[in-house]
This record gives sequence, C-alpha cells and structure tokens, in this order.
Amino acid sequence: MDQRNEPRCPNCGAPLKRMMPKCPYCGHICEEGAEKQFMQELEETRQQLDKVDDEARAGYRQEWKRNSLSAFRKILLAAAVIAAIAGLFIWSERRLYRNDPEDYVHEMAWQHEHFMELDELYEAGKYEEARNLLYKYSGEGHNMWDWKYHDELMGYTQKGMDPPLQTGEK
Repeated sequence: MDQRNEPRCPNCGAPLKRMMPKCPYCGHICEEGAEKQFMQELEETRQQLDKVDDEARAGYRQEWKRNSLSAFRKILLAAAVIAAIAGLFIWSERRLYRNDPEDYVHEMAWQHEHFMELDELYEAGKYEEARNLLYKYSGEGHNMWDWKYHDELMGYTQKGMDPPLQTGEK
C-alpha cells in the first residue's frame, strides 16, 4: 500500500486509519473522524432516549391500569356495601309487615289506637307506665319507633331523668 495516500496526523505525522476521530499517538483531533463519531454517538443517544420514552409510557400505562383496577374495586366494594344496607332495610321493612299490605294496614290502625293511649300517659307525666307499655308493645312485635315521644321517653328514662315538659304543660 502506498504510504503517500494514507492519511497522516497533521500534528505529529503518524499514519492514521481513515475516519479516526483522533491521533492515537498525540491525541490531535481529526475533524472528519471526530464529526462522524460525534454523529454516531448522537444517534445512539437519541435512540436510547426514544427507548426511555417508550419505557416510561409503558410504565405509565401499567400504573394507570393498576390504579384503575384498584379504583374499580373500591367502587364495586362501596356499591356492594350500599346494596347490602339497602337490602337489610328492605328486609327489615318486609319482615316488619310480612310483605302483606293487610299487616301494614293493621299495624297503622293498631298504632292509631294505642299511640293515643301512650300520648295520654306521657302528657300526664306517667312516664314509668308509658315506658312499661312501650316495652310490652315492642315485645309483641309492634313498631314503636313511630311513636312521637319514643326517643324522648327512652333517652331520659335510661338516664334516670324525667323527660322535659312539652310546651303548654304545667
């Protein structure tokens, strides 16, 4: 091979292989080879950044799926709890009136008659008698929660106090 056609380092004159970025002897930078090496490294860096972008997107997708599934499970659990509460409420109402409209009508008539008796006892200040009747009727399966003085009478008698006088009472 002809040594005159072989590239040489402009700094030290050492023979160089074509497109070397720098002289292996003196370290002088050869522009054409250095530019080519720089462009190759730049392209490799761009490709690595593209991979990072793709990996980040895949990670975001995976995390979004995981979070979505978690949120879906929480919503499903909340719906199940609400459905269970609603079911218990419906069950208790049906149990109370045994799914028969006649039972409901009968209970309303019973309440109309007996709540008046309880009202008279309460308004007369006979709280112990009213409370005993309340327990008796509850034990017979009647819905006593609808009586207007139920909460006052039960709350105060449990604390050992008399309920407050209603407006207009002496």
